[in-house]
Amino acid sequence: MSQTSRFLYPLIRWLWASGSPAEHFALLMAIRKVAHPTVYAVLAALALRAALRAGVAGLARVAAIALAIALGIAGLDELRQSHTAARTGASTDVMLDAAGACAA
Repeated sequence: MSQTSRFLYPLIRWLWASGSPAEHFALLMAIRKVAHPTVYAVLAALALRAALRAGVAGLARVAAIALAIALGIAGLDELRQSHTAARTGASTDVMLDAAGACAA
């Protein structure tokens, strides 16, 4: 959070000057949580495109490969975060990532 909040939080305060600090923080957290499914939807779409271009036969197989790639990366990223002092890994974030990947 320290990486994004140093530029996103001041932007939120500037755009929404009448908001309270609690409202600013709530908006910051909402943006951060919406980013999860958005980023993983893009990842899954790119993986789907790569699998199609690689010549994988069958749309269901292509979709399964793309979903597996996105979910694998989501799980590994949260596992990595759980082993760092500044971050925490959360299974709910993996679920948000999976929702975005499935939507794509």
